[in-house]
Amino acid sequence: MNRPRSHPLASHASAGRQRVVVILAIAGLLLAAGCGSGDEVAAGNEPDSKYSGVVLGEPTNRPQFTLTDLDGNPFDFYEQTDGKLTFLFFGYTNCPDVCPVHMAQLSEILARPGMPSAKVVFVTADPTRDTPKVMEKFLGNFDPEFIGLTGTEEEIRAAEKAAGIPPAQFDTEDGKPDPDGDYTVSHAGQVLAFAPDNRGYTVYPFGTRTSQYSDDIPLLAAIKPVTGSNPDGGSASTGEAGATSTTEPTTQWGGATLGDLTISDARAPEPTGPNGALYFTVTNEGAADRLLGATTQSSPDVQLHETVEDGGATSMKELPDGVEVPAEGTVRLEPGGTHAMLMDVKRVESGSMMPVTLTFEKAGELNVLVPVVPVTEATR
Repeated sequence: MNRPRSHPLASHASAGRQRVVVILAIAGLLLAAGCGSGDEVAAGNEPDSKYSGVVLGEPTNRPQFTLTDLDGNPFDFYEQTDGKLTFLFFGYTNCPDVCPVHMAQLSEILARPGMPSAKVVFVTADPTRDTPKVMEKFLGNFDPEFIGLTGTEEEIRAAEKAAGIPPAQFDTEDGKPDPDGDYTVSHAGQVLAFAPDNRGYTVYPFGTRTSQYSDDIPLLAAIKPVTGSNPDGGSASTGEAGATSTTEPTTQWGGATLGDLTISDARAPEPTGPNGALYFTVTNEGAADRLLGATTQSSPDVQLHETVEDGGATSMKELPDGVEVPAEGTVRLEPGGTHAMLMDVKRVESGSMMPVTLTFEKAGELNVLVPVVPVTEATR
């Protein structure tokens, strides 16, 4: 049959390092417009949109590409996901935040009673280090039904092009991956969604809340293939898409007070790789101060970073001078913004508490017990 050709869509890149954790993509981040057609991506919901995700200016078509599944068999993406709600993501297993957050969110939501079924396809952007065995273990942390795909670098670059996202890049001297190297991989940070009518209406950048996914999945699943002409490439079904629960689990966040400073909403997502992250909010009711750093027995090295966007790519910038805490102001360390990186973090499980010492220039040291939480809860 004649399959529709894929249409370029907007994207932003994320980066990760084996030893240097990189947390990318900002919730509500403006996405750069896709090249080729001039179509634009809305920066968040359009005022009259029924969707909670980022709405595409024009629907895209389900892309065509063939890669290799984890059993070594050819996987024709279009044919093997045709007519099914599908989430497509290009990432890599050493990513400490962006990739596991997306996978954990989708796993948790799709397991809810009454939620429509969907296929989740994870394409590695780092095939040199992401062997089938490594990918199988990684995806098994979330859902063994998630589909992992790999291939040669050329095949993966072709798949990225078909999906309308920028090609992954390796931060090495020659721009090539090194199986034993410590290097950054920059890759598109959003999940692409394709409804059963084989069209894409929304994308989900890093920072998307679990509730946004859960709001949209029944709506997307209800867009069934139709016959005859239809300028939108599909039509929403009038039948019910299945009941869904929107109840979010609650967690008692950590916090502490030191003089005019109050720490709240502290949490550390359960690590899925060699590195981890630490998020919290600092509220200052007095004179300006500065967060100089953090220490914890769970990590030999904690670094403060901020996310920087340059030419549509998102990367990390270390903050050696710390983070300013303005007078009578608030600073939030959160996914995709300013954040603390836990290098070579020890294995900690959800439900445990991580003792952390925060050091401020004027206020001094403040001890905080930080709850370790599931990845999905850390981004709410």
